[in-house]
Amino acid sequence: MGVDPRFVNHRERVRKRFLQEGLEHFEQHNQLELLLFYAIPQRDTNGIAHDLIQRFGSISRVMDASVEELMTVDGIGERAAVLLKLVPALARSYTLDHLGKVRTFQTDEELKEYLLALYTGCTKERVYLLLFDNRDTLLRTVQIGEGDLTAALFSTRDIVQQVLLYNKTTKVILSHNHPVGLALPSHADQTATDEIQRALSSVEVTLYDHIIVSGNRECYSLRERRIFP
Repeated sequence: MGVDPRFVNHRERVRKRFLQEGLEHFEQHNQLELLLFYAIPQRDTNGIAHDLIQRFGSISRVMDASVEELMTVDGIGERAAVLLKLVPALARSYTLDHLGKVRTFQTDEELKEYLLALYTGCTKERVYLLLFDNRDTLLRTVQIGEGDLTAALFSTRDIVQQVLLYNKTTKVILSHNHPVGLALPSHADQTATDEIQRALSSVEVTLYDHIIVSGNRECYSLRERRIFP
């Protein structure tokens, strides 16, 4: 039995609309429908896209869901789930490459833009260390910890070791994310900041800031809020 030509023509119309208009005027379910063309070749993906939005609430929550959670939706197999997870990972890689890996930030807003890109698609709490030389050039960004939705595991010794590995480092910015909740420091965050500052001071490196990034793309700078030690 052949493929219904109406099915083929519909897909072709959606693809052409994207090429002509981009995604700006697509509803979220239509965006997912188009993406799923490339993982589900022989099934109407419009209904599946609607089911995904209904199950998770929005396109960002769809892509933040785990492979296992995505596969609970009828029509989503492993191939489609992997494709959905690939999109935010590629977006993060694209944005970081576009921003450049070694650079000098001219403003706090440029730094925050970089951090927002760094945490794109992160559903676990991660801790990053940004290492700068005495000209304020970013030498390296290092992930030093990862946890679940509410906690990240790292040690102060790991931070000091990374600084010593790159002996041009004179200044450090610490960052971590809150995938759920607000970009507000907990008591544990402030205690850890105090401890890290003392450890870095012992090797003559300045902890310039500790920045928290929330799941709703807000940045909270402990230095700006004048609660930095």
